Amino acid sequence: MAMQMERLESFLLAEKLKFRSHEAGHIVVGFATRNYTAPSGGPTARGVDDRFKGIAIAVRLSENGQYLECLAPGLYDLGTCRHRDAVLRALMAIMQRTKMVRFDWDPADGEIRCSVECPLEDGSLTRQQFIRMLRALPEIIDDWDPVIRGAMETGELRLDKAPATASC
Repeated sequence: MAMQMERLESFLLAEKLKFRSHEAGHIVVGFATRNYTAPSGGPTARGVDDRFKGIAIAVRLSENGQYLECLAPGLYDLGTCRHRDAVLRALMAIMQRTKMVRFDWDPADGEIRCSVECPLEDGSLTRQQFIRMLRALPEIIDDWDPVIRGAMETGELRLDKAPATASC
């Protein structure tokens, strides 16, 4: 039996998570963060930096409801980063030390995104499974942000800035 977006929305409502359904067929859920600051789109009219501490997660189903993806797009921009190799090493180290998440780098524009994917095929997905997948992204990104930003800024991979315990 294929998963339906309405079922995922019911899981979010049960968890009292705020979300919005997008006309393109996916759901967007926002999470506050302690460390991670979203990239700035530029200064606001008042001259204040419009960056914010938070991550937007897009949830989408594909393959007729048999494949689920939770995606955090546009996390970092390596387009002009002088220390791209250090950042890519940091992302590999994070994936080796955590469960579920995958980081992707688009060499065409430098975008770094993070995702969790799950084939559903002939099985079903419980609310707890979905919420664990969904919460894994902001938790891991937020915990490891000091390592990633350090690599971006200094070119050094400093795993001593890593969280004490493995996430998710």
